[in-house]
Amino acid sequence: MSKRMHWAITAVAIGLGLGKLDAAETVFPSQDWQEATPESQGIDSARLKAAAEALGVPQLVVARNGYLIWKGLQADAYHEIYSCTKVFTSTCLGLVFDDGKCQLDEPMVKYLPEWGQVYPVYSKVTLRHLASMRGGTRGKLGFVGEGQRWGDPITYVTEPDVPEFQPAGSQIAYQDSNVHLLGRIVAMHLAHEPLKDLFKRRIADAIGMRHWDWGISGAVEGMTHHNAAGTPALKGNGGIRITPLDAARFALLFLKRGNWNGKQLLSAAFVDEATRNQVPVTTPGRSSMGWSGAYGFYWYTNGIRSDDKRRWPSAPAGTYAAQGAGSNRFYVIPEWNMVVVTLGSNDPDVRVGRPIDNFFAKVAAAFIAARQ
Repeated sequence: MSKRMHWAITAVAIGLGLGKLDAAETVFPSQDWQEATPESQGIDSARLKAAAEALGVPQLVVARNGYLIWKGLQADAYHEIYSCTKVFTSTCLGLVFDDGKCQLDEPMVKYLPEWGQVYPVYSKVTLRHLASMRGGTRGKLGFVGEGQRWGDPITYVTEPDVPEFQPAGSQIAYQDSNVHLLGRIVAMHLAHEPLKDLFKRRIADAIGMRHWDWGISGAVEGMTHHNAAGTPALKGNGGIRITPLDAARFALLFLKRGNWNGKQLLSAAFVDEATRNQVPVTTPGRSSMGWSGAYGFYWYTNGIRSDDKRRWPSAPAGTYAAQGAGSNRFYVIPEWNMVVVTLGSNDPDVRVGRPIDNFFAKVAAAFIAARQ
């Protein structure tokens, strides 16, 4: 048996044994996180330390059962997280969906009819397609220059571009234009307030996020358009800015399926929908190898991809994550009742830390009950 297969089997075994491992109820942080020893939460501290040191990420936070069991030296670092921003946008979609203001499979042209008038194929593109990178639009780039090599987000949402492929939903291509279009629809046509205002009022304040902000790309028809995709489009604006500790609060909300200390802030039904695979494994396209079979509403899932492999073989199958440039990541691991945040850099081109799967393998081996 290969070492890689051994760790994968170990992780699955731990996931199946959670009924014994997770007798403790989850606690929720108030102003500060409740810290606890790893041993009190069923984890060997020496092995967790070895896993953290091998990962090599100073902005590392690990919480199990709601208790903070590892806090890196830079757990208070504050910077952009780039494409991790996308899951904040899909969360805003969930809020207006829960309010009954939209359906996931309704066409985007219900809100942007001019797009369908210019290119009729857009009449078949749904909100679900946009939320799972199957909208079929590359987006007009607008100004491209230093610090803005991915184009202008405002151009993405104001100037229809010829779709890349058809029919709608038939392929997957990772494009920020999908996210900006969804963000515009949610803010202007469904919530009738900017994304940041909606998220702050309904989520951030309720879960105690104090060190965060949402960068602005410009304005559309008089309303602020926040950087919905985390596109590195302007200096100092990579979408959401946050600390690892506050990112872990957001991850914990998803771990508990939208419930925060007894209050349902986001429906469990939407959380389940957002974090399950939305892209059939047979879906072709530019991004098919990494996304088909393992991509939700901007959340990366641990499903079996088109290459017949899981993204994180040593993690439980239910694991999912937000991922952004600069090695910014946060992971939700329901089988372990755990969240892991590994924020990296405010430079999108700088990679920080080693591959995460080795960390998961070491954490799987650190569960005390699994070795008894």
